Amino acid sequence: MKEWKKKFCKLCEGRKKIILDFDILNKLLKEKKTQVEICKHFNITDPTLSHYIKQKTGLNFIKYRVKLCGGIARGKKYPWPNKYKGIKRSREFGDNIRRCCKEKRDKHLPIIKELLNEGMVKTQICKKLNINHFTLTKIIKEANLIAQAKKNLNKYHINSGLLRQNYSNRFNNRLGRIYLVKFWNKKEKFIKVGITVNSVKFRFKDVNTYKFRSLFEAENIIFNCLVLEQKNKNKFKHYYYLPEKINNGFRSECFRLEAIPEIITYLQESTKTW
Repeated sequence: MKEWKKKFCKLCEGRKKIILDFDILNKLLKEKKTQVEICKHFNITDPTLSHYIKQKTGLNFIKYRVKLCGGIARGKKYPWPNKYKGIKRSREFGDNIRRCCKEKRDKHLPIIKELLNEGMVKTQICKKLNINHFTLTKIIKEANLIAQAKKNLNKYHINSGLLRQNYSNRFNNRLGRIYLVKFWNKKEKFIKVGITVNSVKFRFKDVNTYKFRSLFEAENIIFNCLVLEQKNKNKFKHYYYLPEKINNGFRSECFRLEAIPEIITYLQESTKTW
């Protein structure tokens, strides 16, 4: 028997042992107890409670409660939380919620900008301001701060050793190579610095828009190659070049031809210490 079937059978056997007193259940519902409170009273889970009610009445928990107590699922019998009282649950209700959210976002925005400039990542900012990840992401998108957040994340990963752990788990400390490759066609010429766990020919076997030739290659653990690639990007960003036809990895790793001597020298000196 498959594992999920065994677990399901155990769950069903456990449910058979529990005896639910519907008189007490009805009494609790009339006292306007919530589903969580009822589950705590009987010491069972939500699905088990729903399962018993459906087995006996053919209705789910909410429909059974409405049938027994009258009213609607959300209304006079079971009102919305106090902070929403007196608001019509229509367009006005939605507008009020959106306005409150916008006010909160506007209040947090200047603080978030300062924290991002200090180099904090999303998780740290969420803890500091006591806001959830979804709200923070929305603020960052609206204020066009995505690039800064990504930059901080990359630095945080490299400095904290998380990226080393991720790459170790993913590649098991496999050997990789850092390369410098020249690309050209009739319209343009440029160079690209990148890393791969395969050969350079295999890496660019699907690139049909450019001819290419390898100018430099060095082999080491893939994580060391990655760190050197990131350092190279930051050091020579003033030579950055965006090709007309963008392939995978071409958006942020390409440079103008005049950078060739400096980049080769830098890579040779850096790889000597490996």
